[in-house]
Amino acid sequence: MAEQVFTSDNKLMSEYNREEEFNRRYDSGITIARQEGEQVGEIKGEQKKQQEIAINMLKDKLPFEIIAKYTKLSLAELSSLKQSLSL
Repeated sequence: MAEQVFTSDNKLMSEYNREEEFNRRYDSGITIARQEGEQVGEIKGEQKKQQEIAINMLKDKLPFEIIAKYTKLSLAELSSLKQSLSL
């Protein structure tokens, strides 16, 4: 199937093609940025959930080593979290 051309003006057609390429790249960039933003959001959400679990475990006075094992938070993170809770 032959490509249809809406104009025989090469300069106008060239400008149109440049704009179309720009739009394709722009749309692609937006899609990539959205995907990266979603990934960051998922990671932050998971970290927040792990901190909430750790807070509950700290309130139950479980040892740091146990909390770290199940939440994957470091001992330093747990210590900082405990201090922020004034436990």
